[in-house]
Amino acid sequence: MKKLLTCLTLFSVFCTVSAMAATATLTGFVTDSMCGKSHMMEGKTAAQCVRACVKGGAKYALYSGDKLYILAGKSAQLDPVAGKNVKVTGDVKGDTITVSSVAEVK
Repeated sequence: MKKLLTCLTLFSVFCTVSAMAATATLTGFVTDSMCGKSHMMEGKTAAQCVRACVKGGAKYALYSGDKLYILAGKSAQLDPVAGKNVKVTGDVKGDTITVSSVAEVK
């Protein structure tokens, strides 16, 4: 019985640790989940394209390196940096970043 309890406790700890998000700071540019790296609206700036896509149902996203992360955060926090290079800090879980701070990088 004691071995079973020990095994269950260890299993619970490992599951909890693997489910936790890791805090990280990433740099990249704010885009949207539909366009990703390349914006598709002719005659529109990157910011205008991102805002239009988000209004149409896409999510704000960060393109960093060769990876696209969905940004989970308040629109009021992300809208001003649409189409811009930024430094984002937040909890990363899979392909999603729960944003705690975002700042433009010049």
